[in-house]
Amino acid sequence: MINLRSINLRSSFSVILSWKLKLVNVPKIVTVFQVPKTLEQNATEDDGSAGSVEDNKTISVNFIGQFLGRKERLLSMMNQKFPELGLVAEACTEVTYIQSMFLFSLFSADDSPTGLLNRDAYKLPFKAKSDFVDKPISKEGLNFKCFEILLKQYILLILSVSKSWLSGRN
Repeated sequence: MINLRSINLRSSFSVILSWKLKLVNVPKIVTVFQVPKTLEQNATEDDGSAGSVEDNKTISVNFIGQFLGRKERLLSMMNQKFPELGLVAEACTEVTYIQSMFLFSLFSADDSPTGLLNRDAYKLPFKAKSDFVDKPISKEGLNFKCFEILLKQYILLILSVSKSWLSGRN
């Protein structure tokens, strides 16, 4: 966790006044998971009646994550805190931390760690836009956003869940 304090000088740069860095212990084995779903499979807990805009377009949602620990502990926590996801042991893979970086970087988990240093490994042209959500998105709002993506023919939307959001769930 990094906390930065800065002031904006009404220009294209800011001045950092202070910073704080909190290190966390990374275990030898971490767990990564991927749970693919479509709207027909209730990815947003919709009734499934509007899963595609055209016959050849369907919204596919991939819930991916990394847990600093073993899969048994992850499954126990996720089934208690977030059962709607339906995370099962088959969707979880236990790897070393460096191997998990490969999985999030379009590499294979069997590649050499020096592969991460190769800046020319994947040259994929793309445009990106990022923003932060201050309030929870309703199911209706998420369904609307998914259909807006299909209509505008976007390729990818990434929603990141913070630890504070997950720990705040009942």
